[in-house]
Amino acid sequence: MDENPEYYEASEEYLEKSVRLKGAAPEAHLKLAQIYAQLGKIKEAKKQAEKAIKKGIQGGALKEARAILDMQ
Repeated sequence: MDENPEYYEASEEYLEKSVRLKGAAPEAHLKLAQIYAQLGKIKEAKKQAEKAIKKGIQGGALKEARAILDMQ
């Protein structure tokens, strides 16, 4: 991913709006978790990763969500 913090902040804003929609896709939660992790918001990242898992994310994305849950 790009190392530009402005990119992450803009993405964060749009993804937060996306996951607030009823029936948001698990992938949206995972992407938001990844953005939070890049911004150092580990607690928020873990919450979104948990939501992605609960919504049934699968395959490599499931591994990514679990990796976020393992972050310190």
